[in-house]
Amino acid sequence: MSEFSNLLSELIRSEEIHVADLTRYCGLDRSTMYKLINGKRSPGSLETVQKIADYVQLSPWERRKLLEAYEITRLGSEIFYQRRDILKFILNIQDLQKPSLPAGEPQEALPAPSGNALPLTGRIQVSAAIHGIFRRASAASAGEIQILAQPVHLKVLNLVAALVSAGKNLRIRHIICLNNKKATLPLNYNYNLQSLSDIVPFYGTSCQYYPYYYYDSLESHFGSFDLLSCGFLTENEAVICSAGLENGYYLRTEEMIAPLKRHFRKLFSMAHPLVLSFESSLEFHFRKYPELAEGVKESYSLSYEPSLGICLHPDLVDKYLAKDLEHREDFLAQARSYFRASGWTHNYFSPAGLRSFLETGRVNEIPAELYHPLEYPERVRLLKKYIHLLDTGLDIRMYRDSLSEFPANFHMRAAGSFGYLMFISQENHYSYLILEEPNLLNAFLDFASSLAETELLATAEETREFLLNTLETYGG
Repeated sequence: MSEFSNLLSELIRSEEIHVADLTRYCGLDRSTMYKLINGKRSPGSLETVQKIADYVQLSPWERRKLLEAYEITRLGSEIFYQRRDILKFILNIQDLQKPSLPAGEPQEALPAPSGNALPLTGRIQVSAAIHGIFRRASAASAGEIQILAQPVHLKVLNLVAALVSAGKNLRIRHIICLNNKKATLPLNYNYNLQSLSDIVPFYGTSCQYYPYYYYDSLESHFGSFDLLSCGFLTENEAVICSAGLENGYYLRTEEMIAPLKRHFRKLFSMAHPLVLSFESSLEFHFRKYPELAEGVKESYSLSYEPSLGICLHPDLVDKYLAKDLEHREDFLAQARSYFRASGWTHNYFSPAGLRSFLETGRVNEIPAELYHPLEYPERVRLLKKYIHLLDTGLDIRMYRDSLSEFPANFHMRAAGSFGYLMFISQENHYSYLILEEPNLLNAFLDFASSLAETELLATAEETREFLLNTLETYGG
């Protein structure tokens, strides 16, 4: 039996449905319907599932459950839940960027160590000791925090709140264990994607945050026999504690900290970057991106506004690039190189994003201080060029349903060889993350490439009609 057939069988029993009548309504033969009910066959199309839902007169919630069961049966549980979680990641990116608790969370005062170590008992003492390390490192003019802990530990401790006043010279190196044992987790839980979600808030701070990963069974970090699996180290202090954050030690002597530093260096030598991060558009768009995109034949661009760089003439780049930029000529050459490389074969956008561009002359993908808003006639001309791309074979679609709420502060691009995420914090801090871990890269690429077969995108014909109507509305 499949997920779909189990639910269909239950609906037929609970609603006392006559199978013969349902079969005729759906335009199927008797043999095919019984194979669907018994799990020996999957529905051939979404249309069949929708007809079943119509005949049984399902509520919106029941209908959604039947469609979900169909997708699980068609795709498999792992792919279905992975795509669902990436959709949630995108739509909730603004909430992910916020600390989970207020920055003024009270902390218990700790006594000074009487010897080489201060025992910590209970979560309050462990949390107080770790927050103290972070606050003192944040207040220093420069320094480094080394972390050996899972992202969920950082989330539970709300350590982002301790970095509010951190300067740009504070560096955080964080080693994360990613899961490589699928059997140890529920099929509807993607631990590695959740780990990425949990570290997103660190990119809204001013400090330099560098996550690294290695693969292992998560039981090695959350198992009941793991005594002191988490470590937080600075030059002069350290906290080591259990995975449950309930017991540990605060250390502040070189004799005790030195072995922990050696242990961290050994683990660090075996870890790999989870993402590569950039903090400025100059650094990423105009230096790194052309290198990444070289030779890429197919890529997916998901953004709030349409990705219009492909329509820009070099003279327009010169005209609208800010005049007071330092080293403007070098910057201009790099900008032209970026826009030449910024081609895509699939571009998906929000209707609200297109209207925003036409009304403001700006796109959120590029920081506002780098260019002047495009004049209104130029906006309309770019829209005309964009519409023309529909006739060249490029895949241009607008979002619908839940993706219509695509966040204005998020942009992503995915291809077979690279992928990046861009998001903007509430303080207008830009972060660009190149996905380095293969499973995360493949997950975002799979999500982007699967959208064309879902109801989350309008058809090419619907998109063309919307673009033409918008052009007419805005005087084109």
